[in-house]
Amino acid sequence: MRFLYAHIIVILLLPIAVMAAVSGLPDRSKIRVQLLGNIPCVFHSKDCATRKLCDTGRVHRVCTGCYVGPVYIDVSNFCNGQGMLYDAGMRECVSATLATRLCPDVPPPVRIAGRFDVHCSDTVTRPKHDWIVDLYCTEYDLCTAGNVYQSSKQLCTNFYQCKKGLGGSWYTELRNCIGDDRFFNYETDSCEYKPEDRQLCR
Repeated sequence: MRFLYAHIIVILLLPIAVMAAVSGLPDRSKIRVQLLGNIPCVFHSKDCATRKLCDTGRVHRVCTGCYVGPVYIDVSNFCNGQGMLYDAGMRECVSATLATRLCPDVPPPVRIAGRFDVHCSDTVTRPKHDWIVDLYCTEYDLCTAGNVYQSSKQLCTNFYQCKKGLGGSWYTELRNCIGDDRFFNYETDSCEYKPEDRQLCR
C-alpha cells in the first residue's frame, strides 16, 4: 500500500518538477532536449495541426505544446519564447508566422507548340528553361589574344517574353533582339553583341 501511495505521489510531483526545471533553465535548447528526449512529453491532436510550409513545400505537423502527465507545457517554454510552434516530425521549432502563412498560388505554365511549358510569374517574365537553351542558345568561349581561356558567354537568338492578360492569365511572345549580331543574354537579362572572332578561343 505504501508503495502505491509513493507511486501516486511521484506521478503527481513529476509535472511540478518539470515546470520547475523549465523555469530554471535559460537555455531553451537544453530544455527541449530534456523534455523531448529524457522526459516523455506527449503531443495531442487537439494541440497540433498540419501545415504546408512554403520554404520546404512539405506538409508538417506543428504543435502549440505537449503534456507531461496531466500538465500542459507550452512551446514557449522550450522554443524561443512566444510566436513559435514545434514541428513534431522534424523535432525542431518553427516560426508560427511562417507555419500559418498561405503559400502563394503558382500559376499554370504556358504551353508552347503543344510540347513545352513556360513558367511565368510576376518575378520571372523571361524564364530560362533547358529546352529554350537547346533550341536557341549558343555557348561562346572567350580567350585572350594569346588564346588563354578567360570566360564563357551564353547568347540566344530568341527568348520568350511573358505577358499577363486582363484576366490575370499569362501568355508568351517569342522575341529576338533588334539589330544585326545582337543576341539575348539571360545572365545579364539584356541584349548584346555577339563576340568578334578575335575574342573567341581558337
